[in-house]
Amino acid sequence: MEPGPISRHVGITPEEYRAKYSLVKFFNHEHGNPAALATIGTISVDEIARVTGGVFAEPLEITINRKVIEYVHCSLVTVHHSSPNKLFICNPKPI
Repeated sequence: MEPGPISRHVGITPEEYRAKYSLVKFFNHEHGNPAALATIGTISVDEIARVTGGVFAEPLEITINRKVIEYVHCSLVTVHHSSPNKLFICNPKPI
């Protein structure tokens, strides 16, 4: 999404963004772009089997949006649970 729709999506005007939230960055969640994701670990076969009562028995990679590890604070925002538009709102790491 472009900046205008992003502002509307999170309930602020472009003017509010510039005046109040200029240090906060808005990013689209690029779930289909492997370069935008990071694997942070794997849940073992034994643990998956235990928590699923044996229904599943294969390892599960834990993959998150890379922005979460690049920034101090990130929040996932979506208008409703079935929305295809998900945004990450991130505060930059201090220098």
